[in-house]
Amino acid sequence: NLGRMYRYATGVNVDLEKSFSYFQFAADRGHILAKHNLAQLLRIKYRETKNEEFNMNAEKLYLEVVQSKNTDAMAFLGSIYFEKIPIKETYKENYFKSAGWFYLADKIGLKDEAMAIEIKDYLKTLPSDFVAQLKGWVSTCEENNYRNCFILKK
Repeated sequence: NLGRMYRYATGVNVDLEKSFSYFQFAADRGHILAKHNLAQLLRIKYRETKNEEFNMNAEKLYLEVVQSKNTDAMAFLGSIYFEKIPIKETYKENYFKSAGWFYLADKIGLKDEAMAIEIKDYLKTLPSDFVAQLKGWVSTCEENNYRNCFILKK
């Protein structure tokens, strides 16, 4: 709660560093929502600095959080991979992962209506044969309790 207070200025001034340290403390003790919030702060740091390490750490946290069926974390993972699609060497893998996490978040249902609409609109642009293929991968992901999802074999 202290992390949220400092992040959103609830009774205190915004202080993202204090927020970060409180979320880190709780995340280190296994608090799942603290991991989610910490990942969001890491993404803010990534966008400010373009330091890929922040992005990689956020990705790791989101991958833990999705195991609790958190669709926001699924959508944010989809966004991370979507941003990496232009990387020529990993285009196919990132395209697949982004679409997979977006599809899964949409299937389970997102609370954020604006995010849900944006993801639905994106999914409509995907080729129907690719979506059919995604359905099988999503089922496998669900069977594996959201672990090791959307990994292409080399």
